[in-house]
Amino acid sequence: MPRVTWLLAALVLSAGLARAETVLRVVPQSDLRVLDPHATLATITRIHGLMIYDTLYAMDEALQPRPQMVAGSRVSDDKLTYEFTLRPNLAFDNGQKVTTADVLASIPRAAKQDPLMQLMMKRVAALEAVDASTFRIRLSRPFPFVEAALAANNAMILRAEDIAAAGLGVLSTTTGSGPFRFVRGDYVPGAKIVYDRNPYYVPRDEPANGLAGGKRVFVDRVEWIVIPDLQTRIGALLKGEVDLLDQLPHDGIQSLRGNKDIEVAVGTKL
Repeated sequence: MPRVTWLLAALVLSAGLARAETVLRVVPQSDLRVLDPHATLATITRIHGLMIYDTLYAMDEALQPRPQMVAGSRVSDDKLTYEFTLRPNLAFDNGQKVTTADVLASIPRAAKQDPLMQLMMKRVAALEAVDASTFRIRLSRPFPFVEAALAANNAMILRAEDIAAAGLGVLSTTTGSGPFRFVRGDYVPGAKIVYDRNPYYVPRDEPANGLAGGKRVFVDRVEWIVIPDLQTRIGALLKGEVDLLDQLPHDGIQSLRGNKDIEVAVGTKL
């Protein structure tokens, strides 16, 4: 059944949305102009980031941070030292293993945009790699929201070498650590954005909960079809040319509520 909702990421990543089709065609809320999730707080870039990158922690439906790429953690008695161990099966979409080098490069870069991460970084005395799968955050003063900061909107883990290549500029590569991979060859700005299943991604072995939990993928490909005009978007859904519209204005939603062949749903507000 075609669907209208408010947030694409919650639908694509939810474990409860298995579909028979191998391609999901979606009209995003706006055109994707910035591919770098650390460079902007734009919602569409955040959704793009959630498609192709993973995070150390993620917010569940109760807005509580849960481990995502993290397998386990320890906190010192004085609350000044946090030690995190990554899950052993983390890999980028080229098969390269995710290591603490990628984490330590990503955290300060992501913090340039997010206010909570900025507050945490003001108290960070050191970010240290214990080994390839364990890293440590040492604080100058206790900060009770470390896990929440690591679950921030754009706190996605990118490859260290991609960050180094970008320098102070915007990232030009899209080698992701998440459930999908960006198909650059099919990218047509202003018209089409394509994602394929990431064959190297291993979800957590637990149910999906908000943006946390097991991000299981049930389609081989997701195509974002950019259609700026509201009525053209609605027409594409009614004709079966697309499967999902993301974040329609109120008048657009009302025009579809009476159609028994279309499901209108309110997604998570995360």
